[in-house]
Amino acid sequence: MGDYEHALADYDAAIRLKSDYANVYNNRGYVRRKLGRYAEAIADYDAAIRLKPGYVTALFNRGYARARLGQDIEAIADYSRVLKIAPDDVLALYNRAASRVKIGKLEAARADLDRVIALQPDLAKAYLRRALVLRKLGREKAAQADYRKVVALKENYAAARFARLFE
Repeated sequence: MGDYEHALADYDAAIRLKSDYANVYNNRGYVRRKLGRYAEAIADYDAAIRLKPGYVTALFNRGYARARLGQDIEAIADYSRVLKIAPDDVLALYNRAASRVKIGKLEAARADLDRVIALQPDLAKAYLRRALVLRKLGREKAAQADYRKVVALKENYAAARFARLFE
């Protein structure tokens, strides 16, 4: 953690010298996030976005920090803004799906995961998350197919193997 603390001091100094540079706020937010200081990270991402509206990286990072704080509705809004600018951003789709699951928006999460899989068909964790969503939706056969796909993609993927025990 010492390296992060030093980096934080460096970013603080950079902001004192030039307080209108969005990237520095975003980077300091990332360091704060790595230190588990999510509320402070969000404040930095807010500053970066004020300075540079539509700053995709800061929007994504703020969404991630918000999700870590359980602010899933706000995280979904950030990921949705990212996707308006970069509609094929697989990580934004995947993370938005995760937040949607947490607030019970299962069909919307499934739709996001369908898109992730269409964009990156070899992403095993997308099939696994979709299988869990499908199971919650009562679509057991479809969930089992996704579990099998995970195993095919990652033969030693322990979570998928465990899930297959319930087929």
